[in-house]
Amino acid sequence: MDEANTPVQNTVKNYSTASLVLGIVSILTAIFWFVGALLGVLAIIFGSLSLKSAGRKKAITGIVLGSIGVVLSFLLILVLFMAIPALQKSSRDTARNNDMALLASRVTEYQTSNSGSLPAGTSLSATGLVQINNISTEGTATTTNAIYIAGKDCSGTVSERAFSLYIQLEKSPTPVCVGS
Repeated sequence: MDEANTPVQNTVKNYSTASLVLGIVSILTAIFWFVGALLGVLAIIFGSLSLKSAGRKKAITGIVLGSIGVVLSFLLILVLFMAIPALQKSSRDTARNNDMALLASRVTEYQTSNSGSLPAGTSLSATGLVQINNISTEGTATTTNAIYIAGKDCSGTVSERAFSLYIQLEKSPTPVCVGS
């Protein structure tokens, strides 16, 4: 009778070993969330099938490690879904800051070429800018509309050679000013 049960016992014991191995690998591959989650679930299934066998400790360890692998995989997904939008906002704000620096450079170049006089607001163009679509001389700065004020710097000091450019960043509650 022992001979008839030996193949079944070996199969169940192999399930506990498979559960342990899959649990370990699920933690190591959690960074590849789909693979880590799948291997973790398999570790839990194989561990559950072999709980009543001689390899009970391996099965329990496999279930615990598989569960950790599944949780790590889903935590990674959660972190990615939270981090990606913040990174995208930062990237767009960086592009806006670069656009503002380019606009300020254009105004300064104009001043250099025209004896210190400032360009008219209508002569500034959004051509070649990444995030700024429009430049106006009045209104409210938005994430796509820059405001150009000739004759006044960012601190409010009035001067015929001073200028200020305002843009709204996504991560800032108030518009950002670049100018002379």
